[in-house]
Amino acid sequence: QASNVASDWEVSVSKDVTILDQAMKVVADLPLNKKAARVAVTTNVDKLGDVTLNLVQRGNTNHLRDNQAVNSNVCSVAFALPLKEVIDNDSISADVSYDVLSNDAKVRAYYNNGDVNVKLQSVYNTKSNSANSMAVLTYTTDDIKASVSADPDMNGELRVSKDRYSVRCPYNKSGVNTDDIQLRVDWSQDL
Repeated sequence: QASNVASDWEVSVSKDVTILDQAMKVVADLPLNKKAARVAVTTNVDKLGDVTLNLVQRGNTNHLRDNQAVNSNVCSVAFALPLKEVIDNDSISADVSYDVLSNDAKVRAYYNNGDVNVKLQSVYNTKSNSANSMAVLTYTTDDIKASVSADPDMNGELRVSKDRYSVRCPYNKSGVNTDDIQLRVDWSQDL
């Protein structure tokens, strides 16, 4: 019996547009095979930086990383914080976002130094007053990218990528479950 490879495809369209004299980038997922949709609009606002509005239908697998579908609809706004006016260091950046439907507020801080990047993320739910955090360390050479992520409970992922291929290895305190290791191939086409 032949498999339907096309059912696993995720297709997104990206287009730069100008609306009311404001430059914007619009990204939309094509809902093939009855998959859920996503629309993201990004623009730059003076004194505020990049602003992104995300509208994601429940079940979409492109909104979160690594093929994880969102459990509920998403309506979020994200702001890239213009830290240059506060901290005179081009290696440090940050952004904040708030999802109206889930009540999740995210704060992310980034540090870039040559081939090494560090990302710290905290998520706070304003309704339940619960919070969690995660750190990601990435090392990049000319053609290979390696990263490790971890939360305070030592759950995370090791990832090595070269060109369009990547190996992803989730882990936890107990170690690595070899059944969870993935080899992925990413493909894109400019139209």
